Amino acid sequence: LVAWIAGRMPIKQALFLTHGEEEQMRALKAAVERAGMPTERIICPVLDDEFELTNTGSIPSHRPMPRRLPPEVIGSPDWHNDLAQFTLDLHVALNRAADERSRKAILRRVGRALGEEVNKQPGRANPCKKRNRR
Repeated sequence: LVAWIAGRMPIKQALFLTHGEEEQMRALKAAVERAGMPTERIICPVLDDEFELTNTGSIPSHRPMPRRLPPEVIGSPDWHNDLAQFTLDLHVALNRAADERSRKAILRRVGRALGEEVNKQPGRANPCKKRNRR
């Protein structure tokens, strides 16, 4: 990657490093600097960073914007990771269940737990409750 970047130098405006773990991005930045790229032209943006790009050859300017998340928590597990793991675990449990009846029992237990959470919220109907059909 460094050789590929070096082969395109001089870079007029800036090089944006946007993928990878923080430690690896720092190492790549240092390697690109050693290859001759000026430090001020290597940009490692984080979530919600915005830059104004121009055709004048100047370094892109950073535009301060409100952040959805503090930079120190970006890349840390959150409830989305928990949901993904729960979904995988549920899939495994359903596949390991002995029969259709066992799978339905697992789903009923999950449904009841969801119903309890939904019922804690005022004005919300329980989507997991059976309704009388006429």
